[in-house]
Amino acid sequence: MFSFLLSLSLGFGAISQRDLPVDRVEKIAHEVIANLKADNPSIDPTLVVTRRPEPTPLGAMAYSNGSCALIVNPTDEAWAQWGRFINSDNTSKWDEIIAASIAHEVGHCMEEGKRFTSNYEITGDTLRALGGVNTAMGGSPSVVFKQELFADAIAVLYAKAHFGEDSQYIVDNLIQSRARFGHDDPSHNTSRELTAFAMAEDAVAPMNATGRNAVKLLEQIH
Repeated sequence: MFSFLLSLSLGFGAISQRDLPVDRVEKIAHEVIANLKADNPSIDPTLVVTRRPEPTPLGAMAYSNGSCALIVNPTDEAWAQWGRFINSDNTSKWDEIIAASIAHEVGHCMEEGKRFTSNYEITGDTLRALGGVNTAMGGSPSVVFKQELFADAIAVLYAKAHFGEDSQYIVDNLIQSRARFGHDDPSHNTSRELTAFAMAEDAVAPMNATGRNAVKLLEQIH
């Protein structure tokens, strides 16, 4: 599975490696993995920097043996996709935005995500929006949507656990980006559910970014 949190689209400012060096993203990735592993001892993704054809700078490859790789893709086309989230107006928050994106990808490595995908039922407007959608990876749009929703929940919990007063901006940035680019692929537009999730999370005691907590809160808003 290769996640498309930052999949190709038009209408945003491109980011180059002059703006955002690859080693900066690597450093943030190591920090995020360490933080998430502290709360989720069963995960241990390998960080790999390699050029891939997919037009996205981050991805997660989960394997049948349980191992998982977090992939940083430094091609120019892929790197430009950071412009979905970061720009000249939020330079002071780039590290936090990137960290939340990495937390999303690590979320794809969590076993709880597989169980959530199997058990969660999509209904209403979301189900109608997914009708007839062909995903970029050719999979079931409903399955892809549930995978993305779980990973987004991990990103939200991570932001709230680690970014203090900046967390609301990071969460809003993610939700707005999902909604803005949802017309490209509704299987990735989790903005409606994610808004409810973020509000529900505010109503309970702070929780760590664990797969169990993500599932618990996602079931709460269902």
